[in-house]
Parts: sequence; structure tokens; C-alpha cells
Amino acid sequence: MLTKSAAVEYAKQGVRCNCICPAGVLTPPVQEMLKDPKAKALFENIHPMGRLGQPEEIAEAAIYFASDESRWTTGSILPIDGGVMAV
Repeated sequence: MLTKSAAVEYAKQGVRCNCICPAGVLTPPVQEMLKDPKAKALFENIHPMGRLGQPEEIAEAAIYFASDESRWTTGSILPIDGGVMAV
């Protein structure tokens, strides 16, 4: 609701407010945890796509929100989660 409230509050001033909601992403700390085969299987099974995300996949969403391509987008909440929110 913070994203939506800020989007409405500041829209007339040209400020856009959007939110990216990532699930498990293969960052260095996560990769360290996944050295344990049981932990890796658990994390992968949580995601319907059967894998964790790459940092670049989150960055692409951020680039979209920061670009003029999204100039008419505000108050959006974008899950980048391999289908976690769909379950």
C-alpha cells in the first residue's frame, strides 16, 4: 500500500512510484547457502519455474521502471519471482 499511496500522492508532480518484488535470487550470499544440496532443492522447489532468479532478471525490471518506457506507469507492483505469487 505504501507504493500505491505514494504513487497517488505524487503523480501530479511527475513522480512515479513502483515496486519490484523479487523472490529467491542467486546473489553471492544465496549461492553460499545453496552449497547445501537440501537447501538448494528446497529453494528450487518453492519456485514453480524450478530455479532461482538471476540478478540480471531483477535489474531488467528496474531498468524498465527507470526508463521512459514506463512513463505512464505508477503504483505498479511487479513480482519477479519465478511464479511464486501465482501459487
